[in-house]
Amino acid sequence: MLKIKTFTFNMFGVNTYIVWNPDTREAAIIDPGMINEDEQLALDRFIKNNDLTVKQLINTHMHVDHIFGDIYVKNKYGVDVKACPDDSFLGERAAAQCRMFGLPESISMVTIDHKLQHGDTIEIGGE
Repeated sequence: MLKIKTFTFNMFGVNTYIVWNPDTREAAIIDPGMINEDEQLALDRFIKNNDLTVKQLINTHMHVDHIFGDIYVKNKYGVDVKACPDDSFLGERAAAQCRMFGLPESISMVTIDHKLQHGDTIEIGGE
């Protein structure tokens, strides 16, 4: 049975999830909303303390609050960004989304590496 850890990150209070198989220790990070180093460290600490191997980065959608941490996770854990291509324009306009909320343009464009379609089944650690 998969396990889930929920974090609440950034000024929007977005939920970021780590979902993992306790037998294989393989994990997926869903909607990485970390906006600063403290939030990144909280996520990394949990992954390290639970001996998890991040295998996937999944976005439920690409509003800026859900993708603040995409580039960090992609680079740190060597995983592709997975999301529905219907939201690709949002990732491409990440800086513009920041401006709309009066935020510094702290993230650059986020592109989808692996396209998820409605109804796809996602396997995490063999489940």
